[in-house]
Amino acid sequence: MILLDFQTTMVANLMVGISKGQHEFTLNLDLLRHMVLNSVRSINMRYKKTHGRLVIATESDANWRKTVFPYYKANRKRSRDESPLDWGMIFESFGIIVSEMKEYMPYPVVGVSGAEADDVIGHLATRPQRGLEPVVIVSGDRDFIQLQRHLGVSQWNHVMKKEVGHPDPTAYLKEKIIRGDVGDGVPNFLSDDDVLVASEKKQKPIFTAKVEKWLQMTPEEICDGSEHLLRNWRRNELLVDLSRTPENLRSEIDDKYEQAKIKPNADVFTYFVNSGLKQLTPHVQDF
Repeated sequence: MILLDFQTTMVANLMVGISKGQHEFTLNLDLLRHMVLNSVRSINMRYKKTHGRLVIATESDANWRKTVFPYYKANRKRSRDESPLDWGMIFESFGIIVSEMKEYMPYPVVGVSGAEADDVIGHLATRPQRGLEPVVIVSGDRDFIQLQRHLGVSQWNHVMKKEVGHPDPTAYLKEKIIRGDVGDGVPNFLSDDDVLVASEKKQKPIFTAKVEKWLQMTPEEICDGSEHLLRNWRRNELLVDLSRTPENLRSEIDDKYEQAKIKPNADVFTYFVNSGLKQLTPHVQDF
C-alpha cells in the first residue's frame, strides 16, 4: 500500500517550486492540477510494483484534536494570512482536484470529517487487516516516524527525494510527547496549554540530558507524583500519538477505504483530455 499524505506533500511541492524562483508563474487551477497529477504519477511509478495500491489521504473540514485542545495548530492560519500567497485559492483548487480524482482516477481517496490525513494514514498503515502487506507513507511529515514501530512500514519524502526514518521509532514518539510540537501548537509537557499562543508566556526549558534520562523511565516516574505534569503528559500523548485516534473515526476510515477500493467509473484518459492535460495524456498507463 502507498499512502499519500496529499495536502502536506502538495503544499511542500509547491513551496519548493516557489523557492527555486518559479514564483513568476500565476498560480491557477490548471497549473496546480498538472503539478498534483504529475507528482501522483511519479509516486505511483516509484512504488506500485513493490507496494501495490496508491491511497490518497485527505484532510477534513473539522479536526477532533481542536475539540479536545483548542490551541491545536492555532498559529497556522495567522501565518498563512500574512503570506503573499493566496492560500484560499490554493486549498480550494486542491479540493476541486480531489473531487475530480474521486470521480476519474483509479485510487481510493479517503477523508473523514473530524479526522486529519494523519489519522487516515495512521490507521490504514497499522490496522490488522493489512497483514504483511508493505506500506510506504509518502510525506515529509516526521510525525509518521512513530508508525515505523510496525513491521513493513517505511516513509518517503517525495519533495526532498529521500527516506524518512529513525533508529528507534518508539523513543522518537516518547521524545515527541516530552518536547511537544511547536508547529502544531503542542507545548512541551512541562508547560501550560496556552503557552504557545500567549505572548507573555514562555515554555519551560527541557534539556537534552533530562530527555535522555526520561526516555528510560515511565510517565509516572517522570512526573514524580505531580498530577499536573501527568495531565500534561496525557495531553501531549493524546495529540501526537497516532494510535489515539478515536475509535469512531477509525471505523469511518475503514468504511471509506472499503467503499473507495472499487472504482468502476475510473476514466483517466477522458479526465486528462477534458482537463487539457496534454503533457500527461501520453502517460496514462503510468497512473
